[in-house]
This record gives sequence, C-alpha cells and structure tokens, in this order.
Amino acid sequence: MQHPWVHGHRRLMGVKRILALVAACGIVSVDDVGAQQGCKFVEGSGNLRIIDSDSGPITYVSTPNLVCPDGVRIRADSAASFQSSNYVQLLGNVRFEDTDRRMTAQTAEYFTGVGRLQTSGNSELLQKVDSSTVRGDEMIYDRADADRVPSQLNVRGGRPTARLYMSAGSVAARTGGDTSRVPYNVAADLILLEGDSLFRARGQVEIYRNDLQAFGDSVEYDQAAGNLRLMANALMILNGREIKAEVITAALPGDLVEEVEARHHAVLTAEGLRLEAPLVRVFFTDGIMNRLVAVPITHEVVVPDSPPPVEPPPTKADRSRPMGMADGFEIVADSLDMFAPGEVLERINATGSARAKSATRDSLNTPDTPPFARTDWMEGDTIIAMFTRVAKDSLPGIAAPDSVGEQYRIERLMAVGEARSFYRIEPNDSDRDRGERRLSIHYVTAAAITLELDDGAIAKMEVRGQIEGTHAKPTLIGIPSDSITAPGDTAGADSVITTGVMGKPTRAPSPQVRSEILVVGPALQARSNRRRHATR
Repeated sequence: MQHPWVHGHRRLMGVKRILALVAACGIVSVDDVGAQQGCKFVEGSGNLRIIDSDSGPITYVSTPNLVCPDGVRIRADSAASFQSSNYVQLLGNVRFEDTDRRMTAQTAEYFTGVGRLQTSGNSELLQKVDSSTVRGDEMIYDRADADRVPSQLNVRGGRPTARLYMSAGSVAARTGGDTSRVPYNVAADLILLEGDSLFRARGQVEIYRNDLQAFGDSVEYDQAAGNLRLMANALMILNGREIKAEVITAALPGDLVEEVEARHHAVLTAEGLRLEAPLVRVFFTDGIMNRLVAVPITHEVVVPDSPPPVEPPPTKADRSRPMGMADGFEIVADSLDMFAPGEVLERINATGSARAKSATRDSLNTPDTPPFARTDWMEGDTIIAMFTRVAKDSLPGIAAPDSVGEQYRIERLMAVGEARSFYRIEPNDSDRDRGERRLSIHYVTAAAITLELDDGAIAKMEVRGQIEGTHAKPTLIGIPSDSITAPGDTAGADSVITTGVMGKPTRAPSPQVRSEILVVGPALQARSNRRRHATR
C-alpha cells in the first residue's frame, strides 16, 4: 500500500498543475501561482487518483471544482495531469471564470511549456466588462509572456462568430460603460484577438450592425485607435449607400462613423449618385454623410525612417482621374469635391482640366446626329455644378429605376479658366415647319462661362473675358444664299449675357449659316480633345 504522505504529496502536485492551467487563461499570472495555495477543491469535486506509468505519473480528478480567493473558478467533468509532458487535459463541460471573463467548451488542453490553452467543441468566450462574445468549434489561447506580448486568442472551425461592442479605448477604459449599445455581429472563417484592443478576421468576413454592413476577405479593428479596416473585395453599406474598393478604412471613435477612406478602384453609389476614383474619402457629421472627396493616388505611402513603402507604387489605374455621375450628368477632373449636407447633393467642385457632359437631352439625338454633337459639354480649369433634388416624376423624358424616389437636376454650371462650352439647340417653329429636324450647335470659349439651366435647357448664359465662338445651324439644301442671315460676331467681346430659353422654340430669329459650317464641329471638338489630353 502506498504511503499516505506520498499520496498527499502527489495530490498537492496535481493542484499546482491545475493552478498553472488557471494562469494560462489570463486569470492569474504564473508568478501568482505560488500565492494561490489558498485555492482548493470545494463541494462537488470528486476523488483524486494517481497512476504511475513508464512516462511518469498521471493524476486524475473527477468533477474538479476549484475555487481561489480572488474569485477564479474552474470546473469540468474530469481532469487529467501528465507530469512528464507538462500537459493537462479537462474533459466535459469545461468552464473557466473570473471577474472579467468566462470561457466554456466541451474539452480543453493546456500545454504548460508554451503557455497554450486549447479548447474544442462549442467553445465560447464572454468578456464580462462589455458583454462581447466569441464562438467557434476550436479556440487556441496563448497567454502573454516575455516573448509574446500581448496575449492571443485564435478561433476557428464551424464558421466562428463574434458579437462585439466596438468603441475606442482599452478594456479598462470601457469598464462600467453602457452595454445597451448596439453590437457588431461578425462571421468569418478565422477570428483572432490580440490583447484587449486588436480584432482580426479572415475569410469571407461579414459584419452587421443596424444600418451598417461590411464585407471583405480580411478585416482588422484597432479598438485603441477606433479604426475598422476591410481588405480585398471590400464592401461597406451605410444607410443604403454602397462603397466598394480593395481597401476600406472607417474611423469609428464611438458608435458613429466619422470618416471612410476607400482605396484602389473605389466606387460609391447612393441615390441618384455614383462616384468612381482611385481614392475616395467620405466625411460624416453625427453619422450623416455630408462631403465626398475623390482624387488619384499619385505617390507611394512611405512611413518615415522606414525604407520599404507601406504600399506598392501607384499603378496606371491608381493615377486615373475621378469621375462623378448624377442622373445623366457626368463630370471628370483631377479632383472632385462633393458637398452633400444631410446626404443631399448640393454642389460639385471639379478642379484640374475639368470636363462635364450631360446626357439628359439624349432624346434630341437622331440616327443622323454626328458623334461629336450627341451630348452637351463644358470644359475649364475648374467647373462648379449646382444641383437641386426633385421627384423623379417631375423629370420629363428621364427613365429612373422604380427604387429611386428622388433624383438630381442641374441648376447651374460654371467653368473658370480657359472655359469652353458646347450646346445643342432644337429647331425652332419655322425650321420645323420647313421639315428641319437637325440640331444647331453653339460653341464658345472665354475666361469664364456660367449656364443657368431649366430641365437641361439653357435659360441664361453669361460669358466673361476674351470671347470666341461659333453658332452653326443647318439649312435645307436649295435655300437661296441671300435669304441667310449672317451670325452676330462675338469674337473679341469682353462680356456677353444671353437670356431666354435656348434650345426651345422661339419667335426671335436665330442666326443662320449654311450647313457646310457644321464640318467645323469635329474640328472644334478635336481641338478641345487635344488640349484636354495635353493637360492630363
């Protein structure tokens, strides 16, 4: 028979091993284990049995129920400690708990040599301070030590999920916070937690929270900085507004989004609005979008005192110019600044070789309309476009999707700096009576051009600076030349203001020239194209 002292000594050794298991969970540190001699098995713990084997003694405990003075508690259906391999195994309804967190699983293994705790079977971690939870089939917990700071929790198997209350700051800063906040629900193939502030997820990541949805092949959330980063096939949906890019970063210092940056092939779509650019920044006030900025990516992002760049050099696509579209209107420039207070588009500032064109009057085109005259357009160093929001039913001739209740209409266009405009004019009543259906064209260059529009037609034009222009109107073959009225000469004028609705039938005679002048149109367009390409 074994001596009772030997049996008791081995029983104490088993307790120490279990205390080491407690330390692995971050509940107590290794240095604290020696101070935990007050931990004891309480009511509910079963018998302890020791078996000597060739590889060393194995200690078995049935229904271990261990309680420590600091509130730590460990329970399971059974436990086994293998002294020679520094390995402890807990089987059945495993539960670790302290004042800050609770971990449950069907089984758990602790490798004392590397400080690793591994659970399997319905594993769950609950953070008591903010009620955040992580679930998965398997969890691997590596405690913090001198070589690994901070601790790490790796969750995989069975499509892990997390329910997180994200807010900037550390766990300590969140203690006593409002846990009634709406959480972020996350699903991924792999979830990784580092310390108490960094969250990572990999593999078809999905995030849902009220009116926010986010997707990507990889996701990172830095809780200390309050930044959420989506990478590879990134998509973010905010109140029905979609943002797509290769990389999306959102500033979330609290429960509301403050700023979103989309990099590489960024596309933003909203009601009646689409924005494409290498780089798009969206700014919010109280969670409401109010401004968008779109620019190319023209340089490498380099961290000071760090030779390798954070990103590779910009590609040709990264250097492409941003483009904005709003209900038949398209604008391109070196940079676009869109102002949308209350998420309603109000103004677009296009800077750098800007070009705007409108397709709202496509119904004017016929099969005989030449390509250069199929749209109205404006160019300048800077273009400012002013919009108003109207119900789609009030926009005649524009077929909008049934899902779009309101659309945008341009009220004013202003080009400054080497300004040019090209505008098509419908035949007037007398021309129609003669069977003329072709469009007249109006082309003008100046220092500045301002157009006030009504349903896509020019209601007023103001031209300033040195002015040159052409008004070309087709005529029917066979009209005597002496019946043609010569156009007014505006070349060299400093300022011209034209009122009235241009392009709509009017009783006032329009300047007329022979149809041969129309051949000037492609030449004017080609000259404009050459200048635009030269300035890019």
